[in-house]
Amino acid sequence: MICGVGPVPRPVLAGWVLLVAACALASCGNSPAPRAAPRTTTTSTTTTTTSPPTTTSPPGVGVPNVVGMKIDLARFYLKTAGFATVPLNAPCNKHTLPSQSVVASLSIPGRPPHVTVGAQPLVPGTVLPKGARVGITWSGCYPAGTTVPLVTGRTFAGAVHLLHLAALNWACYSVGPTTTTSTTHPPKTTTTRPVTTSTADPTSSTTTTTAAPPTTTTPTPPPTVLSQGTKAGTAAPAGAVVALVMRRCPQ
Repeated sequence: MICGVGPVPRPVLAGWVLLVAACALASCGNSPAPRAAPRTTTTSTTTTTTSPPTTTSPPGVGVPNVVGMKIDLARFYLKTAGFATVPLNAPCNKHTLPSQSVVASLSIPGRPPHVTVGAQPLVPGTVLPKGARVGITWSGCYPAGTTVPLVTGRTFAGAVHLLHLAALNWACYSVGPTTTTSTTHPPKTTTTRPVTTSTADPTSSTTTTTAAPPTTTTPTPPPTVLSQGTKAGTAAPAGAVVALVMRRCPQ
């Protein structure tokens, strides 16, 4: 035990400091000194992206303009574009190209079986999904009109046939009775003339037969159309009436 009074001399104080430092080093040398963890700075950035809802729709196709086209051509273009055709009326098809109907208008048809009920007009070029139904309204026969045929000089049956082929009607007018020219000759005749001879034989008679010329009859020509009310080659709407003038129209 050290007891002292008064100030401690500097060399003694320095020795005490060294002694305390040595003890501290000795006590701390038994356990490893903790290592300082490396300082790491982490910056996290959170990005939130809001995407709009995804809707899937089939690609649209513009409806081709087939107004004024004939039956086969109009159906071909609509089918090639991917549409299903629905007729709203019966087309006219008489197996001749001028007589066939053309597309008068397009529409979105109603529900079957009454597709004309609720049909909506459809403008060509409107975009519709592939496979959509397209309603077609067909024109009547001879949509561009027809041409009046030449029937003057033909028989009544021949004239009417040509007019029907051109989708035209007829009306016949009589202007007088038909004239029949015939020549009549007398029939065959037989003449008996007695003949006298100078012999002892009794009088004998000789019969002579004279042949008459054949009878000539002029055949009556069939009645024909003298004139027609509408000039041949004139353009006329289907169903127009053409007047036929004859000596006597068939009953």
